[in-house]
Amino acid sequence: MRPESLSGDPAGTPFDPQQGRLIVVPGLECRPVPDAQRYVLRCQPEHAEVLGRTTGWPLKVSLLSAHSEGNRSALHLGPDEWLLLDFHNAVGHGELQFAAAAAGMTYSLVDAGHRQCAIHVHGPAAIDLLAAGCPLDLDESAFPVDHCTRTLLGKIEIVLWRREPASFRLEFWRSYTDYAWSFLATAARHL
Repeated sequence: MRPESLSGDPAGTPFDPQQGRLIVVPGLECRPVPDAQRYVLRCQPEHAEVLGRTTGWPLKVSLLSAHSEGNRSALHLGPDEWLLLDFHNAVGHGELQFAAAAAGMTYSLVDAGHRQCAIHVHGPAAIDLLAAGCPLDLDESAFPVDHCTRTLLGKIEIVLWRREPASFRLEFWRSYTDYAWSFLATAARHL
């Protein structure tokens, strides 16, 4: 199947599986997050801060935490892994910055921009909604603001980032979009 037929647009605009999706119930709102440029960075922790200073990414060595500077965020998901989000969609710019900055360092930078999408879950009932399918303790004392991790939402893997006390970002593979929205809609009906 040609990409044009997926989009319905002869110009070939990519199909957006989140278009038109929204969940609003008392105390809760789930909405698609505008696309961001995403990279998965793997490097030695001792190289992260040097790469961060040189490239302008907020690479901090504090496991399972997110750091933001300007339009960029870095989620430290593993000892040597970060999910980088550029909210200005500077396509291709990240690779060039890292190539110039990482002379003599071993690293891997993969563009995951078209692989993933995200949902913003916000409101006083956000924790109750997520608890329907996420096994983590989401109390703020256990999962504070700017904490992030890989976890599950029902049957799919997500990256969960607490942005504010009652605000979460869910990152997941684009192919799971229908499942994620169906799961959240079903859980929202039972709140």
